Amino acid sequence: GRGADRAAWGGAGEAEVAQALGLVAVAGYIDCRKCYDHVIICALSRSAYRAGLGWLGQLAVDQYQSDRRVRWAGAMSKPIHPVWGMPAGCPFANGWLHVYSKPAMQEVSRKGDAQLRTYVDDWRLFARGIARRATG
Repeated sequence: GRGADRAAWGGAGEAEVAQALGLVAVAGYIDCRKCYDHVIICALSRSAYRAGLGWLGQLAVDQYQSDRRVRWAGAMSKPIHPVWGMPAGCPFANGWLHVYSKPAMQEVSRKGDAQLRTYVDDWRLFARGIARRATG
């Protein structure tokens, strides 16, 4: 989508700048679209609390952990009590994914000259540093 295109062009531009400065550049692109399915709900609650979003986080957790049922051909299933994953289509899922992932994002950004940029569920890690050596 548009976010991936923007990330690719931004990375290409940063690589050109690094090359002009004689530096090595490395980029990693991560598509987190499946991450929503693997968020551990009780860990989301702790992350929201640490971020100062206690009651709001608890509201989301209560929503995500509420019993769900499947209706198939008129028959209703027994209640399903989810322990991970955010429901598809939740308008707040992107924000909660960032709250949940914040410790990992901070750790990556803290290491060296790496820059972490995010756009919805696309992450781009870009680092430049070591001077290029002449080959030949």
